[in-house]
Amino acid sequence: MLYTLHSYIGRELAKVFAIAAISLTVVLSLGGLLKPLRDQGVSAVQLFQLLAYVFPVMMTFSLPVAALLSTTLVYGRLSADNELTACRASGISMWALVMPGIALGVVVMFCNLMLSNWFIPRCAQRAEHVVRQDLQEILYNKLKHDGELRYGRQFVVTAERVEKTGDGRMVLGSPSITELAQGRKARTTPEPPAQITWCRTATLVLDQEAGTVTIVPRDAVGVRWGEASVPFRAEEAAIQLPLGSITKDEVSFKTYGELMALRARPEEFYRVDKLFDQCRQLGVQKLLYDEMYQTLHDRSGGGYMMKYEDRLPDLDGPAGTAPGGVVLRDVRVQADHAEWLKANKPEDGLSLGLENDPESKVTFTLLGEPVNGRAPERVQYTAKRAKMLVSMRDAKLGPMVDVEFIGDYTRKDLATGAVAHDANRRMIERLLPDARLAQQVNGMTRKELESLPLTQNLRRAVKSEVARLERDIMAELNSRGAFAVAGLVLVMLGAALGVIFRSGHVLVAFGVAAIPALIAILMVVMGNKIATSSSSSIQQLGVLFIWSGNILTAGLDVFVYWKMLKH
Repeated sequence: MLYTLHSYIGRELAKVFAIAAISLTVVLSLGGLLKPLRDQGVSAVQLFQLLAYVFPVMMTFSLPVAALLSTTLVYGRLSADNELTACRASGISMWALVMPGIALGVVVMFCNLMLSNWFIPRCAQRAEHVVRQDLQEILYNKLKHDGELRYGRQFVVTAERVEKTGDGRMVLGSPSITELAQGRKARTTPEPPAQITWCRTATLVLDQEAGTVTIVPRDAVGVRWGEASVPFRAEEAAIQLPLGSITKDEVSFKTYGELMALRARPEEFYRVDKLFDQCRQLGVQKLLYDEMYQTLHDRSGGGYMMKYEDRLPDLDGPAGTAPGGVVLRDVRVQADHAEWLKANKPEDGLSLGLENDPESKVTFTLLGEPVNGRAPERVQYTAKRAKMLVSMRDAKLGPMVDVEFIGDYTRKDLATGAVAHDANRRMIERLLPDARLAQQVNGMTRKELESLPLTQNLRRAVKSEVARLERDIMAELNSRGAFAVAGLVLVMLGAALGVIFRSGHVLVAFGVAAIPALIAILMVVMGNKIATSSSSSIQQLGVLFIWSGNILTAGLDVFVYWKMLKH
C-alpha cells in the first residue's frame, strides 16, 4: 500500500517539478544571455550554443525553487482534498506521507552538488571556448555597431570604420586609442586620461594561441598627460593586451578535484603563479648577477659573454605564428672593475668601471647575425662607466638587461669602422633569453623559490596571495555545500506548509517558504564575501554566515513539523 501511495505522490511531484524546473531554467538562461547578445555582439548561432552551457548554471537556482513550489502545491492539494486525512485514518503516519517530498529534496541536493562541483566548471570552460572561437566576429560587431571597444578600465579604442582582413586581423579607420589613467572611466572623469593616440589606420591582430590582442597604429600622433601635456609621435608603437580567462582566474569555475589540487599546490593558480613568476625573475637576476660579478670582478679586464635573442615584429606574417625572425647575438661585456651599486642589494644592479680612474673603460661588443634580409648589428660601445640592471618587463618575453652609459661614450661600427661620439646617456635594452639560467630557475620547487633572497614586499605578497587562495577555496566549497543542502531543507519546509495552509492558501504557503529561501541565499552570498576577507577569525565568521540560512530553515522545519504532527 505504501509503495502505491509513494508512487502516486512521487508522480504528482515529478510532473509539477519538471514543468517548474524547465520553465524557470529557460527564463533565467534567456535573461542571462540577453545582455551579452545585446552588448557584446553574440550571434544567434552562438546564442543557442551558449544556452546549452548556461542551462546547468541556472539549474542550481531553479531546481530548489522548483522543488519548493512542487512540494507546496502537491501536498497542499492532497491536504485540501482530504487525501492526507484519509491516509492518516488508515494508520499511515505523516512521516511516511512526506517521504516522497524528502526524497525529492535529497535528489535536488545531490544534483546541485554534481552541477556545482563538476558540470558547471566544465560548461563554463566550453562556453568560453565557444566565445573565443568567434572572438574576431564579436570584436568586429562591437566596433562596427558601437564604434568603440573597451578593455576593462585600461584602454578604450574607437574607430570610424572597421574592415576584416582575415587571419584574425582587422583594419581600423581613423582610430583613437585612449589609455585611461589609473583605471578611471574616460566618459565620467573630469581629469584627462593618461595618453591618447590618433592615427590614420591601425591593425588589430588577434592571436588565439598566444592569448593576446595587438593594436599596431600607423602614422600615429598622440598626447601624453602628466604634469604637463606632452605631444609625441609614434610610428608603429604596438599595444599588446592579454586576453583574460574567467575559468582560469576564478576558483568558482574550478571543479572539486581542481580545487583540491590547488590547495595542495597553490603555485599552479593564476594569481599565485604571477607572483612566483616574479620570484623566478629574481632567481634569474641573482644567478646572472652572480656570474657577471664573479667574472668581471675576479678577472680584471676579463669579459663576460652573453647570448641575446630579439623578436622582430613582422606585420606581414601570418597570424598565430611567431612574428618575425630571431636574431641571436653574442654580447661580450668587458670592464676593469665591477661592484654592486648598493651593498648587499644585488637587485639594484652592477656598477661597471671606476669614476676616479682615468684608465677605466667599459666595453660592450654586440655581434649579430642577419635574419629575414635584415642587416646584422655589429657594433662596439665604449664608455668610462656604466650601470647594468637586469629586469623582468614581461614574463613571456623573459629577462631584459638595461645598460646605461655614464658620461661620454663611443659607438663603433665593426663592419665599416665608423666611430661616433656622444655625451648623452644612452640606454641599451635587449632581451636576454639565457635558457640555461631560465631552466635552472623554472625547475625550482615552491620552497626553493621562497628561499631566494626575495624582497620583503614580494615575500609578504606571496604569503598573502596563498592565504587568500585558501580562503577563496574554503568559501567556495562551503557555498556549494550550503546551496545544495538548502534544496533539502526548503523542500521539507514546503511540504509541511502546504499541508498546513491547504487549498486556497497554497501560494501563500509558497510565499512564506520563499522567505527563508531568500534569506538562505542572502546569507550564503554575504558569508562568501566575509569568508574571503583578510582575517582568519573573520573567515570563520563568514563560514558560519554561509550556513546560518540553512540552520535557520532547519530550525523552522523542526518547529513546523512539530506543529503539524501535534495537530
